[in-house]
Amino acid sequence: MRTWLFVIFAGLAINAFSAGFQVIHVDANALPGGNGTGAKPYNTIADAVAHARAVGGDPTIQVAPGLYELASSITIDIPLDLVGSNVMGTDSSGLPTGVVSPGTETRIVGLAALGTSPLVSVGRTDATVIYNVNIRDFTFEGGPGGTDDIDIHRVQGFSVTNNVVTGPSPFPTTGATIVGILPVASSGSIAGNYIAGVGCGSCITAGYPGSPASILFTGNRSVQNKNGGVLLNGSTFGIPEQGDQLNVVVQGNDLSNNTDAASFGLRIFVIRRDPPDTQSRGNVNAVILGNHLSGNQVGISIDAGF
Repeated sequence: MRTWLFVIFAGLAINAFSAGFQVIHVDANALPGGNGTGAKPYNTIADAVAHARAVGGDPTIQVAPGLYELASSITIDIPLDLVGSNVMGTDSSGLPTGVVSPGTETRIVGLAALGTSPLVSVGRTDATVIYNVNIRDFTFEGGPGGTDDIDIHRVQGFSVTNNVVTGPSPFPTTGATIVGILPVASSGSIAGNYIAGVGCGSCITAGYPGSPASILFTGNRSVQNKNGGVLLNGSTFGIPEQGDQLNVVVQGNDLSNNTDAASFGLRIFVIRRDPPDTQSRGNVNAVILGNHLSGNQVGISIDAGF
């Protein structure tokens, strides 16, 4: 690790910066014009991500409790840790309750102007694979236009941990499926999240050799969603690359009480790419252990393709 120290004696100011590690601070209640320090935090997450993009070095963005309303997506296209302040309770089985201790909640809410764009979009638009993006300790609430909460495209080594993930209330009447956490051609961990009030709690899709899909989905509570708790798709979705291999462990989750007439706890699509796609091969290699599935129309569904 290389560390630089700049000293400006004339102004009696010292600015220390580590190229390998930096904490960038955000506080919704801060005044405009911050610089990301603890004393002068940014008041938007977008400003902090822009700062992180400029300085590099795998920074951590630390977001204080408060309400963060979004008219456009938070776009993460570099390695970083995005860390909120939620302290969420767990029950006697160790699963998250969705109850956040008063005064700790970092709440990200989509506005109508967000339309159908996700709250958080992780990945690059030029199809370059990125690495090591971690998101934890937030509350995410999708916008009224029918937004996903977190979309992850071509990311290796990601984690989404200890978040409350929910949709807007009332739920949109449009036909679009709203997804809580959507990894596409990505590898990483989804753990300890409370997911409720979306369409599909987490839709996990396949990867391809340049960006494989190996996912641990563990210790989550994905309940009371319209369509189902978790869906495994042996093809890609939402990107032009055709992936046909998904490796996943689904263990120790509560996937119960999903609500519509065809609801599922866990569903496996061998292939699902929307027409006019002609993909003819898909693979799901899944280990499914110790999950709680009750109150759904179907506990586990396996579909050969469409």
